[in-house]
Amino acid sequence: MRTEELLKNIVAFVPAWSGEWQPDARMLDFEEKWEAFHTPGGRLMSCAHRGDRNEIYPENSIEGFLSVILAGADILEVDIHTTRDSELVIMHDDTLTRTTNISMLRESGESWMPESDEIHAWTLEEIRRLRLITAQGELT
Repeated sequence: MRTEELLKNIVAFVPAWSGEWQPDARMLDFEEKWEAFHTPGGRLMSCAHRGDRNEIYPENSIEGFLSVILAGADILEVDIHTTRDSELVIMHDDTLTRTTNISMLRESGESWMPESDEIHAWTLEEIRRLRLITAQGELT
C-alpha cells in the first residue's frame, strides 16, 4: 500500500490508538536526529508543522500527528496554550474559532460556553465538548 493510501486509511491508526503500534526505531532515534540537526551538511530532515495541517486530517489532531509520523516526519512542531483551569492544550491559534465548531454552536444558541473564544477563557472540560473541523468546515 502506498504511503498516501495508508495515510487516508483510518484503519492504519487502530494499532496506534490501542497501544499495539511500535514505531520504527529510526523514528525514535533522538541521538541520530540531534546529530543530523546540528551537523552542517547533515541529512535533510522533515518537520511537520501542526501535524497534517488539514491535508487529510485536521491540524493538531491525534490522527494528524500519527499520519505525519507514519509518513516519516523527523520533527513535529506544536503550539501549547493554557486553559482557565491551568491545563495544557495543543492549538496553533489563541482562539478556538478557526479550528473548532464553536461558531456553529454559538449560531445554534448553545449557552454553556464562555463568552470569549480565547483558549485561556475556557476550562479543559469545556474544550472537550467542542469538535475539530476540517479546512472545509466539516465536523470531525
